[in-house]
Order: sequence, then C-alpha cells, then structure tokens
Amino acid sequence: MATVTAFIMTLNEEEMLPRCLKRLTWADEILVVDSHSTDKTVDIAQSFGARIIARDFAGFGPTTNFGQDEAKSDWIFHVDADELVTTRLQKAVQDTVAANPPEDIFSVHLDSVVFGRRLKSSSWSGEYPRLWRRGALRFEGAVHPQRIISGKMGGRLDGVMLHYPYRSVAKYFEKSESYSNLWALKAKDKGRRSGLAKATVSGAWRVFHDYFIRGGIRDGRVGLLLAMAGGMHTFTRHIKLWGMEHAAELSRVDEEMDA
Repeated sequence: MATVTAFIMTLNEEEMLPRCLKRLTWADEILVVDSHSTDKTVDIAQSFGARIIARDFAGFGPTTNFGQDEAKSDWIFHVDADELVTTRLQKAVQDTVAANPPEDIFSVHLDSVVFGRRLKSSSWSGEYPRLWRRGALRFEGAVHPQRIISGKMGGRLDGVMLHYPYRSVAKYFEKSESYSNLWALKAKDKGRRSGLAKATVSGAWRVFHDYFIRGGIRDGRVGLLLAMAGGMHTFTRHIKLWGMEHAAELSRVDEEMDA
C-alpha cells in the first residue's frame, strides 16, 4: 500500500506547531526540516514522533526539494507549520493515496485566517499543489518558488487547509522583514534595480490592487490594514534593493568637515 509523508519546514514555530501536528498524526511519517529553532519547536516535534532534520535554511524551493528527497514515503503532503488540515481534507488525502491514482499532483484549497477573520480576498486564498507523488514536482527559487512539473496533474482535493499566517500585527512585520530581505537578495542576484520613485509607485499600486482588485474591501478594516501593510512591504523591499545597490556610497564617512 502506498504511504504518505507529511512534510513541514520550521523555524521557531512553537506557537502553532502543536495544533498543526495534532492533525497530522495519521500520516505514515511526519518529517520536520528545522532551521535551528531556538524555542521549543524541536521538542514539540519530537513529542509527536516526527523525524527531525536540522539544516540551514536555503530558501523555500531548495528546502522543499531537500525535504521530499529525504522523505521515506511514496507521496509528499506539504503542510506549513501555521496551517491546519481539516477533517475533510485529511480524508481526501488518505483516500487519494490509498487509491494510487494515475495522476501524480493534487491541489488543495487554502483559506487564510488573519487577526481572527477568515478572509474573502483572493489575495489570501487559492489552490496550491500540496500532495504529490515523490519526484513528480520540484521547486526552483528562494521566495516564491517556480514549480517544475514532471508528473500528471490531478484535480483539487475535497476539504480546506486553514492558514494562520499572522496572529498579531507584530508577527506580520516580523515575517515581512524576513521575506523582504529574501526578495531583495534574489532581485539583486538577477541584476534588478530600484529607486525611490519605483518603490513609491509599486507600494501604492499594491495597496490599490489588494484592496480593490483582489477584494480586500470585502474584509472590512482587516482588509484595509492588510492592503496598507502589503503596500509598505512592497515599498520596503524595493528600498532594500536600492540600499544594496548603493551600500558603499551610503556607508561612506565624509571627512570634509575636518578639511
């Protein structure tokens, strides 16, 4: 009979991890790739019988590839530490794996719950490949990895994955800081350039896009807060890229006052 590994990447996830793992105990293997957490993440994972591999974080794409290469099962079920698998989705995954279908890759519908509200905006929900036969799907890129598909695509599984990305405004900006750093580094490696004008226009467009086009307006004040925070994130990552371009100039100490 085919088996499934529930794969999770972690870094200081003690807050949500117990709830996440409690809904994955049915999997044949729980594999946690941990980027040297300093809280109780590893202890919590061990208490649920997870196999833990400590590894420096090399970006989301490379880490996902590493995890599936290390998995012992026929199928990979990728879950983030801040996500909860509903009962219907669990049954759909188990039924699919047991049926050993001709398709290799299946999507899951994800809904985000932010600041206590289940969001309606399309910016915060969607369908993503989360169950795939080992080797049928790989990823390239550190921040928003590109999917490299070598298997046959299936449909969307029944049920929903609930995503709790930010339990507080402080958590939002903590993650935003990390993601904007990764984005700026990747953009710099690709030779991209930015500046104040581009940062301002890009940030303003992000607010308009998320609030009006993607439907954030339907989420009330939480939608407005997230649209504005998203605009700030976009502005910040462009400014970080600009700062990297001009690092030497910005760090120079002028001594003309002493001349």
